[in-house]
Amino acid sequence: RLSGMVTRLSMAIVAAALILGLPLIASAWEPPGWDYIAPVWFFGGIIAAIALIARLAFAGRRKDHGG
Repeated sequence: RLSGMVTRLSMAIVAAALILGLPLIASAWEPPGWDYIAPVWFFGGIIAAIALIARLAFAGRRKDHGG
């Protein structure tokens, strides 16, 4: 049970870092190829957030029907 909680927490941290880290990096430094890196980074964070939400939703359903 604790392992699942840690996994979900780590996914949330990674998703937040990908989504929120993008503007911070863009304001400080614009690396070469930024036009290609930025959308991949942003959508990677969005996908991680969606995966976390889906995982939480399905985990709740399994607990309800598991008894």
